[in-house]
Amino acid sequence: MQNCYNFKNLISQYLDGEISYKDKEFFEEHLQECPECRELYNGIKLTKNQLKNLPVPELSQDFMTNLRDKIIQVRKDQGEDSSTFPSFFNRIPILSYGFATALIVLITAFSIQQYNKMAPASSTSPPSIVKERINQMNKPDQEGQLISSQADTQQQDSTGGNNSDSINQKNLKMLQDKITPVKGQ
Repeated sequence: MQNCYNFKNLISQYLDGEISYKDKEFFEEHLQECPECRELYNGIKLTKNQLKNLPVPELSQDFMTNLRDKIIQVRKDQGEDSSTFPSFFNRIPILSYGFATALIVLITAFSIQQYNKMAPASSTSPPSIVKERINQMNKPDQEGQLISSQADTQQQDSTGGNNSDSINQKNLKMLQDKITPVKGQ
């Protein structure tokens, strides 16, 4: 009985040539052994061959248009709206679309605001270590002189006051002028 059930499930695959080798062996063996399944198989095979011989119906050029119109009419008769959107979308009020859009905009704005709070400082400001060094350089020592000018004096003494000292002072002045706006931050 189980073999007959499996055989019946494989008839279409066998007729279409889409059956595996293992199933084909089982099918052909069972076909030889079981007269009931052989009769069923021969009947289905005959029907399939007769259907192949039927003429293909010719459709009018406006068949698809007429079919669509009839489907729309049946839907209207059943109380369904036949617009381009499925009936599900027609049941949702337009107001809910507005609320959904507003909610998405609010969530997006909130996310952007939170990201901006967490984002690191702009790349135009110098790193904090540079700010600390500049503050140290601009603090007067106990004698009221800037630390940077003391370092320049020491460098002049060790090098004999050559031209590199004046270049270092100019570079220091340019650096201080460029970084001065940072002090207010």
